[in-house]
Amino acid sequence: MMRLFPQRFVCAFARLILLCLAILITTSAAFAQAQANAADLRGFVRDPNGAAVAGATVTARNPAINLERPATSDSNGFYQIINLPPGDYEITVEAANFKRAVVPAIKLTVGQRADLDIPLEVGAVTGSVTVTSATTEVVETSRTAVATTVDQQRIDNLPINERNYINFALTTSTVTRDNGRPIGPAPTSGLNFGGQRGRSNLVQVDGADNTDNSVNAARTTVSQEAVQEFQVVSNSYAPEFGRASGGVVNVVTKGGTNNIRGDVFGFLRHKSFQANNPFTPVDFLRATTGSSKAPFTRAQYGGTIGGPMGKDRSFFFFAFERRQRNESGFFTSNVLGEGTQSLTSRVTIGAPILPFTQTFSNITSGQASYINTLISTGTSLLGNPLTAAQGSALINAAVNYAYLASSGSLTALTGTNPLISAGGAIPAGQVVGPRFFLSGAPVPTGTVNAQGQPIAFRALQNLQRIFPVTDRTDFSSFRIDHKITTNNLLTVRIGYNRSDLSGIQVESQNQSLGQNDVSRTGVQTLRDSTAVVTLNTVLSGNMVNEARFNFGERRATFKSQNGDAVAFNITGTAFIGRELFSPVVRTETRYQYTDNLNVVKGTHTFKFGGDVNFVNIPSAVFELNFAGLFNFGGLSAGTLAAFPTVGTSAPPDFTPIQQYGLGFPSSFIQGFGNPVSKIKNRPLAFFGQDSWKIRPNLTLNYGVRYDIELTQNVPASPFTDPLSGITLSASDITAAQDVLGVQQGFPRDKNNWAPRFALAWDPWNNGKTVLRAAYGLFYDHPLLAVAFNSDIADAAQQQQATLLQGSPAQNQLLNAVQVFQGTVCVPGSATPGICPPGVFTPGVAASTQYQFGRQRFNDQTFPGFGTLLPFTLPVAKDFKYAYADQANFTIERQLTKDMSVSASYLFVGTHHLPLPRDVNEVRQDLLLANFRRYAGATTFPSGLTSLLLASSGLFPATAPGSTFSNPLTGETFAVVVPGFIVQGPRGRVVLPFAVNFFRPSGPNYFLTGASGVPKALFDAQLAGTLANPTNIISPFGDVNAQSSIGNANYNALNVDVKKRFSQNFQFLASYTWSHSIQYT
Repeated sequence: MMRLFPQRFVCAFARLILLCLAILITTSAAFAQAQANAADLRGFVRDPNGAAVAGATVTARNPAINLERPATSDSNGFYQIINLPPGDYEITVEAANFKRAVVPAIKLTVGQRADLDIPLEVGAVTGSVTVTSATTEVVETSRTAVATTVDQQRIDNLPINERNYINFALTTSTVTRDNGRPIGPAPTSGLNFGGQRGRSNLVQVDGADNTDNSVNAARTTVSQEAVQEFQVVSNSYAPEFGRASGGVVNVVTKGGTNNIRGDVFGFLRHKSFQANNPFTPVDFLRATTGSSKAPFTRAQYGGTIGGPMGKDRSFFFFAFERRQRNESGFFTSNVLGEGTQSLTSRVTIGAPILPFTQTFSNITSGQASYINTLISTGTSLLGNPLTAAQGSALINAAVNYAYLASSGSLTALTGTNPLISAGGAIPAGQVVGPRFFLSGAPVPTGTVNAQGQPIAFRALQNLQRIFPVTDRTDFSSFRIDHKITTNNLLTVRIGYNRSDLSGIQVESQNQSLGQNDVSRTGVQTLRDSTAVVTLNTVLSGNMVNEARFNFGERRATFKSQNGDAVAFNITGTAFIGRELFSPVVRTETRYQYTDNLNVVKGTHTFKFGGDVNFVNIPSAVFELNFAGLFNFGGLSAGTLAAFPTVGTSAPPDFTPIQQYGLGFPSSFIQGFGNPVSKIKNRPLAFFGQDSWKIRPNLTLNYGVRYDIELTQNVPASPFTDPLSGITLSASDITAAQDVLGVQQGFPRDKNNWAPRFALAWDPWNNGKTVLRAAYGLFYDHPLLAVAFNSDIADAAQQQQATLLQGSPAQNQLLNAVQVFQGTVCVPGSATPGICPPGVFTPGVAASTQYQFGRQRFNDQTFPGFGTLLPFTLPVAKDFKYAYADQANFTIERQLTKDMSVSASYLFVGTHHLPLPRDVNEVRQDLLLANFRRYAGATTFPSGLTSLLLASSGLFPATAPGSTFSNPLTGETFAVVVPGFIVQGPRGRVVLPFAVNFFRPSGPNYFLTGASGVPKALFDAQLAGTLANPTNIISPFGDVNAQSSIGNANYNALNVDVKKRFSQNFQFLASYTWSHSIQYT
């Protein structure tokens, strides 16, 4: 059952009552964000000769709710009425010796500073005249921000996909669609302003912050039917708006009136009367279902009702909308490959080469040509006794290559291999069947979870081509407006939105959308609760106070369709298994207290205010890579054997699909440990601003804003490595972080002062032309998700194990191939039939549980730090909040009574953009120098890297002082530290893994310690190598720190032609030419 008023609301309303009492008693501006849900009306009252009329009473009345606000014109005839709720108003003017003037209908929109000059006629005040010539100017001569209002006319009549009204902002060409996904584990706002990121925007609803601070995306808002209008501000907004370097969207919801009104609506899309998705596999559908149409039904329906609860005093408005989708997603990859990697060729080999005839199918044309070249060349050499051995070697290489290429394809596509083995890991004469060709270990195609879903190896030809996409989303909101007194208006809006989506396409591995298997698609659950209470108080004729309390809670869950499956990334073909950044389970609550004071003093309109926010994430669960991930990007043929090159015919590499079927991944990564974090944040802000009408045709808007976020310091966690037994305390981890200048959580950036200045000049003082110029600083605020990533991905609370290629043999050092093929042997979890008695895999802690058949480890039994130390995701200690210099120069000219044209130059220069930077980079120069000491080469030979120095035989584990022949040069070397350091004629050489690839953090003492080499001994023997010992033991590999190193420039020319609604017609034509560049 839906609960609109959870228990947590009680505390929120109690705080509100205390806040309102304090405001009513002190009538001072203590807190606040912007009055983002109001409009101002200003202008001059003049006599028939154009002279100023002082002391005139100007009253704005909203007849729908009988709201009245008066003002008095000054000696220049100038009046201002501030903080008016958007809507339709009747304006009356009364002055001695003049007839009462009535302007019957003036529309005010959110954020508008409307100019309305009113002429009076001489006569008795008891007389009345309706002024039809007076209207708000189409050109706002005192506005300096670059802004557009999307009014109800557009919202009601323009078509929009999924009725997502925020996308109407895209009708302004200064706003573009963000590349980031608006759904998923880390959605964005979906909009780019001025070339800025989609996470750099502010969305407010009824003046309340509606941002999900974890990812800086907009939370769900209200039904489109509940939206009255919204304003899009893309450049040079006032100091009242902050925590955004991009743009601002101000949404105003509908309220009730004295008339009962409502609507019921419904929209339906169905496969029977709409076209197929262009990616629909029509041939597959016809073959399997007999229909050419994929399932598709989308329904959106709901209703609204509003009216009086007490005439002229209390009003209500309720809105409900439901979106229900039953649609189709598609896996569109060709699993046989494309182009030169198409697996559609075959080669048949029989006697006398093989004792049986065998067809090696599903290989590429290049591979088939290479095999045939080897066989024909080898056959031609057999007849000559001098070349017969060479010919035989070529033929054997051809057979070996054919077995590898075809076996990889067949196993990948079907999960089984019909080839007859010619010998090797599988005895000669046996059908390979559902076994890996290289080891004979079984292919785990039958491993399923409790729901019957496959969770290990997947045959590519069995992947589901069409899968369901569902959506059940509700928007409900209830608003009450109550006039406590003539001068006090109370508004309360509560909302509850629930959303359940499945079949979400993810892009975290940069895959194309059609390459996701259904197991990799996402399931998202959202529960958004909102309570906003606003108290508007007219303190005097020139002073209005606005107090607001905002409570928001988002409960978000994102998981994979198959949360138990290990993940496979097969480049260009398929992305299978659990999404690596899932599950994400988090709750974020926000308590926001806001107050701002509006003061009119002569020709000045002052605003002072600020806000305080209490943002809590009491629990965030983020299992990074916990399912395990195997990467397949293609395999060099020389990795498996020394295949010859004949003439111009070199051995083609094995494709990613063949690499998958051979069970020889490029790498494996799995996360372990505790995935839970909790974070707090206390954003505070205050501002002061003034709109000074220096002259009737010249307005100066200026002010300053200050932002600070009282972020939480995240302490380090202690850790014991189960393989080497090395224990690190929390202070040890902190010391290792200090060496690299990183920390967990954000440092506090305390100097975020943002001055802003702008001018608006009407050169001919007729309200038809305005020149605007503006400049200011605008500070962004960081994502809390970065803070909790830094907390959990710290190598202590959570560890990331990364393994590379190696031999599938059980007694070899732990590697990715063993994990994939199931040949990991650990005491207590050794697999019968795979692990011979007494044979265990080195490099795995005895406490580790390998899950045979699942191709992964138990994510709570870390195997230990091995050759590669884990990556971490900290924050740089010198992290600064990003900020933007925004500027614009605009000329706007009225063309007709209801039409204007404007041309603007827009500039946004952004600094301190957060970017990940590896502050613990591999020292490539030292790697090369170290290699030269070993091999004597000045460059790396083709196909040879420093990783070869880890190969067996290059660093013998024989006794110290023993000698051996360098297999690369034939020189005599001596062992210094068995397995790690050797002495040669060019100096001491160290195993790159043992010194963590010469990273700044220091050696990998976990690797040496697991081999029984004490730190003191290893440090002593490093003398003479290119590595230096360190006082600390660091568990860090790549340290991808969030750093404030990014910069960006955006320059644009924008031209708008606008016609406001009149004579049943309105339009907006907008064009922007822009250039944006980001650099570090």
